[in-house]
Amino acid sequence: MAHLLALSIGPVQEFIAAARRTRDLWFGSYLLSEVSKAAAKSVSDAGGRLIFPHPEIDLTPGRETVNVANVILAELPEGEPSKIAQSARKVAMDRWLEFAKDAWEVARDVIRQEIWDDQAENH
Repeated sequence: MAHLLALSIGPVQEFIAAARRTRDLWFGSYLLSEVSKAAAKSVSDAGGRLIFPHPEIDLTPGRETVNVANVILAELPEGEPSKIAQSARKVAMDRWLEFAKDAWEVARDVIRQEIWDDQAENH
């Protein structure tokens, strides 16, 4: 029996509320899109048939011309849907941590590492 997987990446509202400038809003949207693309690609690579985003969309990381919403829907083959969902969560978190690492490299001289690590790991 096939399964329907619905994933949501967020919280979107926190990124919007934290934006001080238009570029902050743009980057928050870009970051969420990149995390969503990583999760969607993970589901697809595991044999899931993407419904949303469109299955033919290019999920290559870093493609600014391709934006993905924070919702992923896929039909999964028979088996353990929880394993595919856990894998997608891990891939999404890894992508988030790539951005966090890049930000840390830029701001490391003005940020306390223990606070940074706690916040980066808990999102």
